[in-house]
Amino acid sequence: MKRAVHASDERSKLRPVEKAALPIDSRVRAATRTALVILLVVLALWVASDFLSALAWAAIIAITTWPIYTRFAARIARGRAPALAALLFTLLTGLALLVPVILTVHQLTQGSEGFARWVT
Repeated sequence: MKRAVHASDERSKLRPVEKAALPIDSRVRAATRTALVILLVVLALWVASDFLSALAWAAIIAITTWPIYTRFAARIARGRAPALAALLFTLLTGLALLVPVILTVHQLTQGSEGFARWVT
């Protein structure tokens, strides 16, 4: 009796060809990785360049208000949701920063009517 040869039997006998790794020195790999990281950072800064000034101001505000926030959170968070203190402090900080800007714009618009009459 002859035994039938299946394709799966032939595949199981085949072994994958092992390819040798490229002979790259560890210094070359480190230099390549460093170059890629530098390229990635430069590209990220280029993409984010429009947002960097706003990000810098946000970091300055966050660092300067941190001590006030910790005291505020200690008083507010007693038995309440921890996110409540962060939400309230963010709203209060936004108001403290936006109210002077709104008042200034209001004063400028009121003064611009008189200026326009004076020019004409």
